[in-house]
Amino acid sequence: TNFLILNTNYKGVVSYLQGKYSYIELEESKIEQEKINVLYVGLTRAENNIFLVMGKCVKDDSLTLALKNLEYSNGNFIREEFVKDEIIERDNSKQKGIDFLFPALDEEELVENSESIVEKFKSFTFSAEEKRIIGTAVHNYLENILHNEEEEKKIAKQETYSNFASEIGKEKLKYILDSAELENSIKKNIHIFSKEWDYIYSEYEVKLNKKSKRIDRLMIKKAQGEEKGRILIVDYKTGGRDESQLMGYKEAIENHLIELGVNKDYVVETEFMTLELPKLV
Repeated sequence: TNFLILNTNYKGVVSYLQGKYSYIELEESKIEQEKINVLYVGLTRAENNIFLVMGKCVKDDSLTLALKNLEYSNGNFIREEFVKDEIIERDNSKQKGIDFLFPALDEEELVENSESIVEKFKSFTFSAEEKRIIGTAVHNYLENILHNEEEEKKIAKQETYSNFASEIGKEKLKYILDSAELENSIKKNIHIFSKEWDYIYSEYEVKLNKKSKRIDRLMIKKAQGEEKGRILIVDYKTGGRDESQLMGYKEAIENHLIELGVNKDYVVETEFMTLELPKLV
């Protein structure tokens, strides 16, 4: 792979290389693709309805493609054109096949992901999104906790406020992190935060089906003489449980131990840690 990093002042010089080296075309294509992606995501954020008002003379290929993708992925897309105080209404409610037309994008990848993208936006609600963000924030808080000591909790809260207060609101986030429910969840699983572990890793990265995944918490107690070591994989849960994913984590760690030649020295265990959170008004 070759990289060419230049100050924009040299863009005119680079233009002479067009043909053999299409740097400017590639850059402009990437900018155009990003515009289309941003517009499409913005258009699909509406939970129920979206209204766009624009002049008839608007000529923006990015907007046109984004609107076309929105029309193809939504069976109830209606256009209204205002011409001399008359309304011409076109009913495009008939379900159409999904056909993302982003230029220069990998067609196979788009086909593979298009259905999941559409389903994701169809199931989007503000309440579900808030729960997801709160769950991520609590994960971030626990990521900075080793033994649930007061100084750790203070630092972890500051880190979480820094990352999520703008999305959740500082008062609401403080209410969650200071709640008795969350503290009780930790106390019920105090063995996870015990000092008996020799090594503790948060957000430990593993490969599952060639994709990077992160284990919420992985702890290791070293083997001592004849006594086998212990590895505990913990998956924090504020919602549903995915047993297959947890088993995938276990298999990945066991395979790594085999590669290191120490698989007979360790027992790998898994555990869900249910996080109870306070009810929000």
